Amino acid sequence: MKLHRPGRWILVIAGLILIAVTVATAYALQNLLAGKSGGPTQMVNSPAEIVARGKYLAAAADCAACHTAPGGAPFAGGLAMQSGFGTIYATNITPDPDEGIGRWSADDFWRALHEGVGRDGRQLYPAMPYTSYRGMTRADSDAIYAYVMQLRPMKVASPLTDLKFPFNIRLSLIGWNLMFLHDNLPALSTGRSAAWQRGRYLVNVMGHCGECHTPRGIVGEMELSRSLMGFALGRVAAPDIT
Repeated sequence: MKLHRPGRWILVIAGLILIAVTVATAYALQNLLAGKSGGPTQMVNSPAEIVARGKYLAAAADCAACHTAPGGAPFAGGLAMQSGFGTIYATNITPDPDEGIGRWSADDFWRALHEGVGRDGRQLYPAMPYTSYRGMTRADSDAIYAYVMQLRPMKVASPLTDLKFPFNIRLSLIGWNLMFLHDNLPALSTGRSAAWQRGRYLVNVMGHCGECHTPRGIVGEMELSRSLMGFALGRVAAPDIT
């Protein structure tokens, strides 16, 4: 008896069905994760010196620049960030329990900065520079958390991110992170002094300079072989700072 191989169109149809099932599963999981929004409001009473250090570090990390919309309340989000994939809106990081991060623990905050995962378990888009913040120390993350949790809660809802398919499927970022999320970004100079180490930390991590000044690849990844060599996104151009 002669066995025949499946026809080409059968394989194509099977492939399309597999893609459709994968997409449907991704949407279902995404919606399921989005429902994890309950939990107690966090009460954070940190020492004044920790809060003061957190304020300094939040300025070094330039948190307000993205998390404050023009004419909006500080840290209440709403800034629209245009990309080649659509529009991403910065979120509210004031301690409002419903619209901000008032229910987030220090561990939740650390996970967002270090892994790019929100409290609800959803992947964060790398417009939030966790690809740089991943190198942040836990002590610095906790200090920033202590500071932002002392801000005035602002009940300001964040606009919904508007990305094109398939970039609007957050679960696809799991694969993106496997390829492009690194423990450390490359140093562009050499040195061993305390000043050099601190400078590298401020440039690569806290200041996340590479997020704007490093060219981007086809799926939005930083081209680390050309770190800090400048990048233009539409009418906005970040110069070469090497």
